[in-house]
Amino acid sequence: MKTYRKYINAVLAVAAVAMLVFGCMTIEDIIFPDNPQVNSDIEISVKIRLVTETDDNARLVFGVLAPKSWRLSENASLMYSTSGYDAQGFPEVVDEPLVPVSPSEVEPSTQMPWATAHQSILGLMGNFGDVEWTVFKGTTSFVINDNVSKEPIDAVVKIRLRTGPDNLRFNMGFHFCGDHYGMKDDGESRYKRNEKSKVMEVTGGEGPVDDWTKVKLVSTTPAVFRYGDIFAVNFQSEVDDNETALKGAEEVYLCGEATLADRTSVSVTGRSEKNLMEMTGPVSYRKYIWPRDFFSLASDAVITDMSVWFTDKTGSVRVDDSGSGFAITQSAE
Repeated sequence: MKTYRKYINAVLAVAAVAMLVFGCMTIEDIIFPDNPQVNSDIEISVKIRLVTETDDNARLVFGVLAPKSWRLSENASLMYSTSGYDAQGFPEVVDEPLVPVSPSEVEPSTQMPWATAHQSILGLMGNFGDVEWTVFKGTTSFVINDNVSKEPIDAVVKIRLRTGPDNLRFNMGFHFCGDHYGMKDDGESRYKRNEKSKVMEVTGGEGPVDDWTKVKLVSTTPAVFRYGDIFAVNFQSEVDDNETALKGAEEVYLCGEATLADRTSVSVTGRSEKNLMEMTGPVSYRKYIWPRDFFSLASDAVITDMSVWFTDKTGSVRVDDSGSGFAITQSAE
């Protein structure tokens, strides 16, 4: 029995250490460039702090939430430098690269790939657009002992990336942890000081700013497109507690009308697999289309205007814009 109690006490002690590790990690500040522009190289700085309240031995893992079209795993470079690590008896880390983690590497507490774990635990941080988590990892394995020094260790993570072509307003998210404990979540007391978001607005492109911090009834992905492109039509069946007649419908169909250069029009009003929308959330739907294929047009047909509306599987329930279709307008040439 004594041996069993010692075993239980040891397990509880390890769990307590894990919780302390979460408790002493914080994002102190997020610094964006002034007036970031589309199709531009920008630098973002994130200041983080680790208070040495307990022992640890781990490498830095750093997640970034940004528009999927920015392709951070390909287009971003991250590096970080520390101050205060020398109090532990080791040299400071200076401009160490953070590289994308392998898709096959799993987060230890969920056994999911790191990006999937971020999506599962942290979600989209208030975004209603096409964003994704990209997770990076350092090479230095930090050896931290509060018996050596209790002074905090600070670090600055510098993120260099290239913005996309769209005017966007979105919540850019950040999270960090050690690869040893990962994103451990006991369901009650997980600390959230090591995750934070800040609104970024990127301008200078064509058309209005697409605000991903607010839900919209109808939108497109990407926000800027031409009728000759493949793009997604997004439908939100409830906005700001205002429900449409299709809220929560299991099957929603995308209908539409295209006006051609010769002033004729073509419509899609039926319900088939071709125009069945994908349910992406409890009240959210999406359908990728290539308008020429969607409307069964000839190869030389030119679309000048397009509108859409939405129906249920019976066709008797319709959501539109006061009797007309919602205008889906391509960007200017």
